[in-house]
Amino acid sequence: MRIELTNWLSARQRDFVLTLPELRRDRYYLIRTLLKQRVYWGEFDLDDDGVPERIVMIGFGGSIKQGGDCGQAQCQTMILKLHLHGWTLISEIQASRDSLRALPESDRGWHRLHAGPGRIYSRGEFGYEPPRGDVRANAEFMQKIADLEAASSAISRTASPGTHVPTTNRLTAAQRNFIRTAPAHQSSRREYNEALLKRQVYWAEFDLDGDGVAERFVILEFTGMCGSIGCATTIFRLGPKGWEAAGDIGAEHDSLWILPEIDNGWRRINTGTVFYRFPCGYMDDEDIDSNREEGRKPCDDD
Repeated sequence: MRIELTNWLSARQRDFVLTLPELRRDRYYLIRTLLKQRVYWGEFDLDDDGVPERIVMIGFGGSIKQGGDCGQAQCQTMILKLHLHGWTLISEIQASRDSLRALPESDRGWHRLHAGPGRIYSRGEFGYEPPRGDVRANAEFMQKIADLEAASSAISRTASPGTHVPTTNRLTAAQRNFIRTAPAHQSSRREYNEALLKRQVYWAEFDLDGDGVAERFVILEFTGMCGSIGCATTIFRLGPKGWEAAGDIGAEHDSLWILPEIDNGWRRINTGTVFYRFPCGYMDDEDIDSNREEGRKPCDDD
């Protein structure tokens, strides 16, 4: 099963990364990496105890001071487990963001990890380590993974993701004015103004809550505003005081799909990489589950 990693970290997740003792010596480079959205976060229950482990990947090849994105390089990846006294580092591996998967096979009660082409980690006495043993058996195992990935790719191509929402970057004067003056955009006003000149802002409309008034999507496909789960996207709904933000998601202009499932009267959204639900505003499952684990309601503030 693929382990989804995102570089859209919440304030709580960024604070967690900044306080990791193992990264304290490189704090200057770590802050720069966070600002460049090159720190990736994932969660997966690797030992099946009901509490997901946390996976923090530093998006620079080899070490935090080197260049190269995780899509092309093997990156420093930390696996942390929750113990009585807090989160503890149990392993550090080299992995590829797009290839990190938890396999059904296990060692010492922990799932094996597929960390990239030709690399599998198994759980040893002191943490995850490369597999040992028969070379032929390992080759057969890698072929099995390749077959599973091919089957998974075929399924994803045939499965219907929902109703596609068309977008446009040919905006009217009224739409451009709406984008420039929206309170939700004021902190990134310079980026929106420049993106509007380059036609890198996309507009879409869809009635998500079935009230007869279409909600508005504003997608900013601008340098620095996009990451592994898409680009900065604000959803606006018409409220008693005018248009207000109903949620911020990550999407691309050709990746908006609306699902038939409904939460609190609002349709779910599929962006091709992430599913969003509406507990009180649009949120992804990772944020909802994280709040639940900490005993908070889905929409409690950080």
